[in-house]
Amino acid sequence: MAPDPDVTLRTGKAIGQGLPGPASEWRFHGQHDPTRRDDVCDAAAQGDLKFLGAMVRHGLDIDIADDKGRTTLMCAQNGEVADFLLRQGADPNAADRDGYTVLHYHLWSDAALSLVPVLLEHGVAPQRSSSPLLRELAVRFIEWRRYHEGEILLEMLVAAGWDVDERDRHGATLLHVAAHNDNLPLAESVLRLGADPSLRDREGQTAAAIAQELGSSRVLSRLLEAQEREQP
Repeated sequence: MAPDPDVTLRTGKAIGQGLPGPASEWRFHGQHDPTRRDDVCDAAAQGDLKFLGAMVRHGLDIDIADDKGRTTLMCAQNGEVADFLLRQGADPNAADRDGYTVLHYHLWSDAALSLVPVLLEHGVAPQRSSSPLLRELAVRFIEWRRYHEGEILLEMLVAAGWDVDERDRHGATLLHVAAHNDNLPLAESVLRLGADPSLRDREGQTAAAIAQELGSSRVLSRLLEAQEREQP
């Protein structure tokens, strides 16, 4: 007979076996096992603060990292859970083995507007990221068409010290990305936040040159206007 998920952990052990505290402390959590990183991550993603709170009461580590360096905080899907984890000592600037930080993970999230303010409040340093945030911000404007949301996130990050002229490995800035995609909302947002339209990528091209080459007429017009304003 298959074990009853209400009385056993995924490991097959009776709930509470080998764990601190009474078995009843863990029984209502079903198959969440506080000794397994994946289960702790699932609890964070599902917003199971009772489970995470029980772990804290018994001195168990809630900011467990897997073999790729991904921490529990990276699994959180709402600001309340992120705030709880951070107040228990989770590292807001942790990075996985590929260099992606907690902030990267939550810029990808559907709940970015709930999560990012909490991270910034707890000391996330966007300028310390070892992997550019540019792609994640561009996704907000281009792939998901969430222009207003992307603009709010940009403003938050710039206010926290992020460089709006950050470059990717090709030397491109968000203005170059806007030119490649004829994305006027992105171009206008970064220009308003102080982006420099004269910067060149590794091929020596400005965003305006790319916009002209690709026929990105809306962005080209806005970039030329910005360049004229900067001329003495």
